Amino acid sequence: MKTITLSLLAFLILLLGCSPESLIKSGSKEDRIPVAAAKADATRPSEDNGGLPGYSIYCDLSEEEPSTTTLDLGCGLADASGNAVKVESVATIWNWSFDRGELSSEVSVSIDEQRDHPTYSVFYRFSGFDKINSQTKILESSVGLDLVPKGKKEPITINSKVKDTISQENTIQIEEIANQGALKFRYIRIVFTSLVDTFVSNDVSIEGLQLRTADTWQASNFTSNAGTIGPYLVVVSASSLLDPINEAFLAFNGAAVGAFWASALDTFQATAPFDAIGEPSWLMIDFGITPVNVTGVRIDGGDFVNGQNGEAAPDSFYLEGSDDGLTWQTIPGSIFNNVSTSNLTEFVW
Repeated sequence: MKTITLSLLAFLILLLGCSPESLIKSGSKEDRIPVAAAKADATRPSEDNGGLPGYSIYCDLSEEEPSTTTLDLGCGLADASGNAVKVESVATIWNWSFDRGELSSEVSVSIDEQRDHPTYSVFYRFSGFDKINSQTKILESSVGLDLVPKGKKEPITINSKVKDTISQENTIQIEEIANQGALKFRYIRIVFTSLVDTFVSNDVSIEGLQLRTADTWQASNFTSNAGTIGPYLVVVSASSLLDPINEAFLAFNGAAVGAFWASALDTFQATAPFDAIGEPSWLMIDFGITPVNVTGVRIDGGDFVNGQNGEAAPDSFYLEGSDDGLTWQTIPGSIFNNVSTSNLTEFVW
């Protein structure tokens, strides 16, 4: 293993003053090694931009279960068939590089060349995951290869964003690792503290609800209080019901006519500011064995029967999470006051 420290200047000095043959090993039967992880749709340079036609950079997580504090990304050069190719088989001089792009400043990246590795030509090590969250933008950073093709004199550069070099499975793994610093809970409650206006029953009504986990808005599917939110099997419940037909899961039903969740009679004041009386009303989602990081909510308040998004729609709320359903923690950034909750209004933190 050799740490790459060549600057572009040093790279050019090597080009002009050293024998290429002294820098590389001769080709061997290892020049072509199948790589299942290489993506067929990776970005490839064209003749027009002076690139290396028919070749692309591929990357893969080098560990089946990456550490929570480091991530090693093994990368190499692949041909048009997705086979790994030793860089020395196509270049006389080369240097692996990295462009941080929007990568969080808290993340450290080191580059280690692999001259004798059977699959990878270089490892990129990302570290600092105990300090970062889903905004690290690892997938938006770029890996690059500066090289002089055999038979050529001028150096060229191939580069690709990490997200364009890895498999979908790896993408999911990296996103999960990047979220290690995020708050994850088994139980999530949406707590409603006041209404935009009241109705004769002085309750809160919700006819549409959607959650955002990490950076993805999740679709839901319910025919009872047990259903799904995205890939998660969940059970929903409520602090109270106006009527047995106004079950908790109807808050997620997508605004079907006459279908909505409503809290019990007189749980909110009948006059402005229409605040909750006593303990606020809430909807709770139990994600079971898979704690989640909720980063947003869309709310459609009110109901079609009483006037869409009018009476009984919440105008102030917050989210809280719990690991045991007993001790609750307010989710930072999720407190909203005096807002409109009409037509799946979006709230993100």
